[in-house]
Amino acid sequence: RGIVTMEDLAEQSVDDLVDIEELDEARAAALIMTARAPWFEVDDTSDSNTQ
Repeated sequence: RGIVTMEDLAEQSVDDLVDIEELDEARAAALIMTARAPWFEVDDTSDSNTQ
């Protein structure tokens, strides 16, 4: 599969993972979203909110 890092996992789709034995769509989606969580973290150190 070539999935070695969390970033590799984050770049996958559910369809890419469901053919893994004992991994259903819900679990695959949860794993992918967990791996993608850093993509959505707010950077509190940015000054885009300062005026």
